[in-house]
Amino acid sequence: MHDQERLALQHHDRGNALLKQRDVDGAQQAFERAIAIAPRFAGAYNGLGAALHAKRDLEGAIEALRVALRIDPGYGEAADNLGVVLRERGDMDEAKRWSLRAIELEPRNGRFLRHLADHEPVSVGSPLLSQLERAASLADQLPLDLRIETLFGYAKALGDVGRLDAAFTVLVEANRLRRGTFVYDEAAMLQSLDSLIRSLGRPFVEATRGCGDPSERPIFIIGMPRSGTTLVEALLAAHPDVCAGGELMAFENGIAAMPKIQPSTSVSDLRGALRSLGAGYIRDTDAVAGAAPRLTDKMPFNFRFVPLICAALPNARIIHVRRNALDVAYSCFATLFFYDVPFTCDLAELGRYYAAYERLMAAWRSTLPQGRILDVDYEAIVADIETQARRILDFCGLHWHEGVLRFHESRHSVGSASQTQVRRPLYATSVGRAGALRSHLEPFERGRG
Repeated sequence: MHDQERLALQHHDRGNALLKQRDVDGAQQAFERAIAIAPRFAGAYNGLGAALHAKRDLEGAIEALRVALRIDPGYGEAADNLGVVLRERGDMDEAKRWSLRAIELEPRNGRFLRHLADHEPVSVGSPLLSQLERAASLADQLPLDLRIETLFGYAKALGDVGRLDAAFTVLVEANRLRRGTFVYDEAAMLQSLDSLIRSLGRPFVEATRGCGDPSERPIFIIGMPRSGTTLVEALLAAHPDVCAGGELMAFENGIAAMPKIQPSTSVSDLRGALRSLGAGYIRDTDAVAGAAPRLTDKMPFNFRFVPLICAALPNARIIHVRRNALDVAYSCFATLFFYDVPFTCDLAELGRYYAAYERLMAAWRSTLPQGRILDVDYEAIVADIETQARRILDFCGLHWHEGVLRFHESRHSVGSASQTQVRRPLYATSVGRAGALRSHLEPFERGRG
């Protein structure tokens, strides 16, 4: 290997390491340096595509991955990554073609098989079911990350063909393996959630009323993961005055950058900090919103910060999406999330987190002025989409638009685990699905209390 090739490979490897550490900007720079040294380095273009995808630059990611595949048409990982990004952008047919191409190149790659299984129903007799079954039977021979992905994909396929008990057995093993890959301090997590009730209670609300940025642009969509937040965003995104922001970190990042609030902090300083928080959020989301009058932010975990949102952005709309608790539990347990959701791998831990979430939302309802939060039930949308869509638009101060009933035709990007579901017309098969697994979900119900 020549010195230049070795140097390019070092930048490539550094980019991959930085991606794992979530230093996306650093990763992008490393891959770009590798490309500058070795312009025909397909792996560096694949890595650049992954970094740009993580930054939500879908067009840039697609172009980088297409270059990787022009250089090396047999590059399975790049083909799979291209399918993932195209699916997120809404190009479902082309995405499937690239996913199938990746599987053709590497028929036993569990990650490729899972990506395809996650984004289309698997039927009895499907070649994909057989491939996943074969891959799962050999999972013990795989590296841990691929083993986990293979098992999640196989469980999804088993569930699709109605073998729910078998699917659950596979999910238990997949989540057991995944739970061993990270440290989760459950006590600290639950304590932090309950402490918010004390620190953001009625005295905070009274002291900070009307102090924030007056923008009416933000629409926060909150709730538990897998509760239907992506569906509500899809409805709104089909309205001409709304831009779908997806799961933004802007508000939580703004909180992290705030000066620490002490008991000695004056009311004046507190109000000033919250005004800056609101203005900073608007500034930080300008590029996402563009010229749209409204911007959705469907980071579900913003439910933790509702009183802060109300203080920093008093004219923001907050929509809380609810869903049957057992359906949420099963869906969380069956999902390999794109981001860290550490409490979903163990049903008892999930139940205790869910209980803390319910305590928080009950506290916010009792503390904030009536009508500040709109509760929307997933099951109600499925039962009568037009009535619920009218409620949502009215709450957001938006005129009626028939296009919201055809939300699945919208071309907005979707980066959540529900990206395929919201590309389809509304369906009811997921309502009450977990009822058949109630006995398996007992640890969740015990944890919830």
